[in-house]
Amino acid sequence: MTDVTDAPAIAEIPLPPDALVQEMIAQDAGPAVRTPPRVESLQFVGGRPMSVAITLDFPFLWEGRVVDTIAVRRMTTQAMTDLADRLGERLELFDVYAVMTDLPASVLRALEASDGTRVTEAAYDFLPRALRPANA
Repeated sequence: MTDVTDAPAIAEIPLPPDALVQEMIAQDAGPAVRTPPRVESLQFVGGRPMSVAITLDFPFLWEGRVVDTIAVRRMTTQAMTDLADRLGERLELFDVYAVMTDLPASVLRALEASDGTRVTEAAYDFLPRALRPANA
């Protein structure tokens, strides 16, 4: 058994340097919450179409409603940035298509093949250059 009379007094136990304490506190706080940037709502005039509606040959029931048309729309720069920030290296084209259609990637993958081809071709036409393969 240890004799407590040999233990140093509390006042004698050195504390870590203040800079180290502050660093430890910052690490415990977790990552800083980023305030989303302001994004204007623009009304585009002229130019190429911003969206296209694909009428499905095989409508389906999803979340209690019949889906017979899928609207595919162009992405904003901020939507593309948010998606890249969220998924990073795991980003797949179907994640992009999901943002462009407001449908989960899992739903888009489940479309009947010919409907899926028409939806993904329309979405591919709207892809930002940064997301297109180099040989396309």
